[in-house]
Amino acid sequence: RDEAAKKRPSTASSSSSSSEESEDDEWLAISGAFGPQPGPIDNSLLILNTDGNAGSKDAHDEFFAEWCRPSYRGCAGVAAAANENPQEDHSEFVRLRPNLVRGHHFECIPREAYGALVCWYGEVTPPICRRAAESTKNDSGEEMVRLLLYPELQHNETGGLSPTWSGGESSRVVSAPRCGACKSPGARSRCTRCLSVSYCRKECQISHWSYHKSVCKSISTSRREIDETTAAEIKSTTRIEEDSSEWGRIGLNNLGNTCFMASALQCLSHSAPLTKYFLSGRFKVDLNPDNPLGSGGKLAEAFEEVIKALWMSGARRTGSISPTGLKRAIATYAPQFGGVNQHDSHEFITYLLDALHEDLNRVRNAPYVEMPDALPGQKLTIAGAEAWDLHRRRNDSLVMDTFFGQFKSTCVCPKCQKISVSYDAFKDVSLEIPQFLITQRVIDVKLFRVAGKGTAAVPLTRYALVVEENDTVEGLTLALSQLCGISKTNLVISNIHNHSFHNIYANEGAVSHIGRQDTLYAYQVHPYGLHHIHAPVTHVVRSNGYTSNQFGVPFMTSFPSNFSCRQIWSHVWTQLRRYVISDEPDADDRKGLLQINIVDIHGTPL
Repeated sequence: RDEAAKKRPSTASSSSSSSEESEDDEWLAISGAFGPQPGPIDNSLLILNTDGNAGSKDAHDEFFAEWCRPSYRGCAGVAAAANENPQEDHSEFVRLRPNLVRGHHFECIPREAYGALVCWYGEVTPPICRRAAESTKNDSGEEMVRLLLYPELQHNETGGLSPTWSGGESSRVVSAPRCGACKSPGARSRCTRCLSVSYCRKECQISHWSYHKSVCKSISTSRREIDETTAAEIKSTTRIEEDSSEWGRIGLNNLGNTCFMASALQCLSHSAPLTKYFLSGRFKVDLNPDNPLGSGGKLAEAFEEVIKALWMSGARRTGSISPTGLKRAIATYAPQFGGVNQHDSHEFITYLLDALHEDLNRVRNAPYVEMPDALPGQKLTIAGAEAWDLHRRRNDSLVMDTFFGQFKSTCVCPKCQKISVSYDAFKDVSLEIPQFLITQRVIDVKLFRVAGKGTAAVPLTRYALVVEENDTVEGLTLALSQLCGISKTNLVISNIHNHSFHNIYANEGAVSHIGRQDTLYAYQVHPYGLHHIHAPVTHVVRSNGYTSNQFGVPFMTSFPSNFSCRQIWSHVWTQLRRYVISDEPDADDRKGLLQINIVDIHGTPL
């Protein structure tokens, strides 16, 4: 009202009923500055489309609608009494799309508030009603109400998943015929020529025609040769009843060493949403031939031929097929998989999913998207949903809907302790094969102790260490430390081969990398640091000024970095004298027995 009063002339400052009405009109005139008024309530983006109309782009939601069939018992919006009529119509129950996040895709409000919004703005979709299941208290003592967003999954007698893809007991739940192309239940239309195969949509019939036309021709020909009375009987008996347990059980011929490709294709062939997508021919609507990251649709079309050959009824006559076309297409755009050499199946399936995703990406002009980190205090579910929506702005395909997920990455700054949380999309995860039976291993280690001045030299001591096969060298050192009484920081384990050091193991090394025939020695040294020098010592014989081959067992020793040459010589002789046999061990004889040379890694004196 203050803003409106500034626009009024000074002569209208007297108070009267007419001036007050004009002031209200001016306030209403500028109320549009706050934006347009909201329209009617439209929740169409939240509702799961289960009508099965042809041309539906989201085959992932359609598969969710078929796989998770609701039982409706206890669902919101319908009667949940114990004596409810099982034949009651539950058409008012509204099913939701999967993976919805509260606070990002929708928000829950009381029934009274929703009724007020409907009175003010109206609605174009049916109301979505959900009942509160129970109330609990969180860590801070606040009462939290648990809401059943998908009650059809909570109350399904089969655990919420009623498979409609493979055969078995659960497949007999649906009595309606299955589609001859995509194998979906509830096919309503039949082939008008032979009346033996049912389809759920016209696209499925077109996709299946090349495999069905020979059967259709033989049945329709025999039908014309008999009279109308027999035709009625054939109409009910010539329906092609396929054994669902045999669907997709077709072998792939080996095209060289292509077992890696065969295993990957069989895995993808039994991924139900992807296979239905190609069998029905709906992938052609999403083909993106102009995507520079794809193959122009060539790989997707070659993959369609393989899937149809594996699942269409005509392919079962041969027992196996040769995926020659797909291999040729892959070799064209990924030469590393060409030829007849063996490759890694994981790398192949990763490339194939990437290629199919790019060929079927519905985003034609991908915008630039910056992936921000999660805000401080933001709910992780909402942050993940926002990151996923940003990812979908550049990537939108059924391959992504079926195979992609999210990693939550947390980085902590070692200086300021700031925590950064981000979400990254992934389609495959490399996991280590678990070792349920952890085997133990016995490793022989010979210990070389330090000898001090005036003390008796301790000979080599042999230890048999029992460690786990998947343990590290640090665990091996710890086991030796417990037996010999020397701290593990003062022990170094090495592998000796041909009288020289072959490998000095780090603590992070794996015990499994130590060979069964390796000769291991452990040495007592000072801990690694700037104040000590660690020197490996090898033995050679010098005669007439020439050096012969190495001999004996080398050892490692350590001494302070401020030692003089005389002190180093004396220290090395103290460690070595236990192996020297001399009748006159005086100083002069020692000088003739031991000569120290500093050499490089190749043994050349420096």
